[in-house]
Amino acid sequence: MSEPTSSFEWTWLALPYLAAALAVTSVLVVAAVQRGDRVIRIGLISATGSLVPWTLATAAAICVTEDVNAAYRLHRFGNGPTMFLGPSLFLVLLAVSGQLDRFRYLARIAIGSGVALLAVSWLTGLIIEGVIVLPSGVLFPAAGPLEWLHALQVVSWPAAGLVLAMRASPAAQRASAVRYLAALPVLAMVATADTLMAYGVGGSYPLAWLPALLGGGLCLHLIFRTDLLRARGLDRAASMSLAIYAAAGALIALVVWVAAQEGVVSPVVVALLAAPLWGAALLVTWVASRGKAAAGNAYEQLLEQFARELGTTDGATEAGQRLAKLWAEQVGLGQVRLRLEIDELGDATRAWLRSLDAPVMASEVSLMRLGNLRAAIERMFAKSGAAMAVPVIDRGELIAVAEAAQLAARPLRDAERLFLFDSAQLVGNTLIHAGLAREANAAATSAREVDIANALFGHYRPLADDDTGPWRIAIHHRASLQPGGEGWSWALLSPSRLAVMVVEAEAAGVAGALVIAALQGAFAARSKDVSCNAADLLEALGDTAPGSKRKALVLVLDGDTRTVTWASDGHRGAVILGPERVDDLLADRSKESGLAPLPADAMVLLMSSGVATAPRLAEVMEAGRGRGLRLVAELLDLAATASAPGPARDLLAVGVAPR
Repeated sequence: MSEPTSSFEWTWLALPYLAAALAVTSVLVVAAVQRGDRVIRIGLISATGSLVPWTLATAAAICVTEDVNAAYRLHRFGNGPTMFLGPSLFLVLLAVSGQLDRFRYLARIAIGSGVALLAVSWLTGLIIEGVIVLPSGVLFPAAGPLEWLHALQVVSWPAAGLVLAMRASPAAQRASAVRYLAALPVLAMVATADTLMAYGVGGSYPLAWLPALLGGGLCLHLIFRTDLLRARGLDRAASMSLAIYAAAGALIALVVWVAAQEGVVSPVVVALLAAPLWGAALLVTWVASRGKAAAGNAYEQLLEQFARELGTTDGATEAGQRLAKLWAEQVGLGQVRLRLEIDELGDATRAWLRSLDAPVMASEVSLMRLGNLRAAIERMFAKSGAAMAVPVIDRGELIAVAEAAQLAARPLRDAERLFLFDSAQLVGNTLIHAGLAREANAAATSAREVDIANALFGHYRPLADDDTGPWRIAIHHRASLQPGGEGWSWALLSPSRLAVMVVEAEAAGVAGALVIAALQGAFAARSKDVSCNAADLLEALGDTAPGSKRKALVLVLDGDTRTVTWASDGHRGAVILGPERVDDLLADRSKESGLAPLPADAMVLLMSSGVATAPRLAEVMEAGRGRGLRLVAELLDLAATASAPGPARDLLAVGVAPR
């Protein structure tokens, strides 16, 4: 019998692609066995999974020396999955930057384009139509009519994902992972430079293995040195399944190699030998994970319900009580408390707790390799009296420690340990969100108080000479310990008519400020009608802030007719200081409105209750008739002195006089 011939011959030119295959396979394995963000894991597994067949198929094609058809089939098989590289990196960038929900439709388009190009690559020769021989002797794929679309797919989607990620937040607030991942589109662009060789332009050896090798190393760095995966420990079920499948694959390869030595290799023989081995691997995986899956599903439902319950909590105390109840009912733990005072633990102890991905028992400390930390860890358990500690971590930061003083009567199973750890992390998320909500409410309250203050004290602006036409106004206001009870406003109805309003709210502080601000707004709105009078303006105030106890007074001074029209709603502080006498407009309490003449060189004075009831008020006004608007400040000082040690309410005095 003649020996079978083969065109496959080992060459060191395939070594770079094998190194790249090792790098991307490492990322695939790590992403598969790490528990963390599901979308980022899927994106990394898809990206590296698309490169593993390409690197191995390219290495095998490089070792083919004569069989052009074999090299062509290897290149078509290996290049097909790379259609998912660009969409997968796009998915990772969106997930890391938090933009996936916003651009979910783009992610679907990207994956759909990858599926379409994969079918085109495997079923037609439009992507790769043959092979060419490079000067180095390597059989390299020859470009088909749509090879340019393949290169565009690899580069455009990561570039688009990078742009969306960079626009998601200011540069100072971007996640470090996003800045690192910016190198991936660059590496993808460098890798597509080999497309020129596919078109017969220059080059003697492909260099796409180098970006794949560097990209694999970068992803490993991001996984182990940053929080790229939002890692939450080892996925034991995935690790076990991967190990079983790897062992089955190695055993199948060994069987095929032995069969090749006997010269009986054919697709039918390989299928008959591999199918039972692969079926056995699936059966072992299913049996081993069946019990754990049932417990895991039950715990997942409990965690979902617990997360919904935590959504209604507003503080650490209630969240700790809910956690204690959950642990007592499901695992049998007692005396559970949430420890928020973690600064006293020290930096080294906090860093050690932050590195944990499972609960730690006090009885296990003696068996752990802790080095110089042993004394601090033992002291932490001894001081707290806890038998178990679970770190509460959010975004890589330790924010609390959940402790239990009483353990269950039996050892905890792995599923229960994982349940304890995950439920503690849910509490951590709740504490962070509750803190952010409190900060947002405080900010909203502060903004509301600022708005009230602006609305209430906006009339403190300096009066320009042309603001009040032929009138001069002097406003003096002294706030009490709880300001907000007095307010005023004015409006020029026409070149000669001036409307002035003073209000006095029974409530003080924020409540009084709200009433005053509402009345001022109603006055400003009604005074836009230049034909309105004092009664109209007072009626507008009556429709505002119904139910609130306040007093209001509106005056309209007419410079042409030299009259004062007034309307009052319980307010009694208005007088006319003429050159010869003082007239109290509201002396007759049975009258709520009226008309009075305004003598030449007279001044109208409006006062709050605190000023109107001040001792010696009539005497001071009688003596100050010739002082003009300077008298307004003197009256306010008189009222303030009389109400020592401090005014119980606001003091307000407004003087209006012709120019």
